[in-house]
Amino acid sequence: MSDLASYLLYLEQLEYCQVAVVSALFYDYLLTFGREVDLVWRKPWSLVSSLYVVVRYLSIPLQIDTIFYMGNIHLSAQVSLALYEIRQWGQFVYRIAMDAIMILRVDAMSVDASPSSRGSKPVFLLMVISCVAKNVTIFVLLMLSVGPGSHLVSLEGNFAGTYICGTMPNTTLFMPTDIPLVCFEILLFVLATAYFVKHVRERYRVWKRWKVNEFMKILARDSTIYFAL
Repeated sequence: MSDLASYLLYLEQLEYCQVAVVSALFYDYLLTFGREVDLVWRKPWSLVSSLYVVVRYLSIPLQIDTIFYMGNIHLSAQVSLALYEIRQWGQFVYRIAMDAIMILRVDAMSVDASPSSRGSKPVFLLMVISCVAKNVTIFVLLMLSVGPGSHLVSLEGNFAGTYICGTMPNTTLFMPTDIPLVCFEILLFVLATAYFVKHVRERYRVWKRWKVNEFMKILARDSTIYFAL
């Protein structure tokens, strides 16, 4: 199989995966919408519920945008560039909301690990400052790589009867956006692991057996899924 045929097969498989992801998201929304109305929409609004709505309902248009951008759909160069920029900035907003949720989760783990200390303010400030520094860095790099004046261009071509349109960002600036992201994720992972171990040891000291309460189990489980993905 030629390189071109392999690439076209890859694009086709990627499109199928994106459609499957969107279908799974809609299915999950249908199954959990009733509980969401009771637990979110009928309750007083808070920072956590606002972040939940942003993360939950921003993911759908982002996935649909990706399907149009990556799918086998004929788009003009201007539309292709617009979809690409929407996806990049949408993911930026999505990650900010996820960062805030994870900071609150890790802070809750710190409180549960040491109920008497009511969490560590220096550690909380460290997470907030790291999050702000990370997102400011990513914002600057995104502005330079895909923002106004970045000279973002589209690539068009007809290969073996298949029309392909892509986008060429400034990769020398675009790739480093992963560096602050990874550093921040490592910080959260280390803190979450440390608080979980501390919680287990504290429970063992009190109960003389390895026991984890349900609240910590949920936080540890969801945090593990987040870091794995």
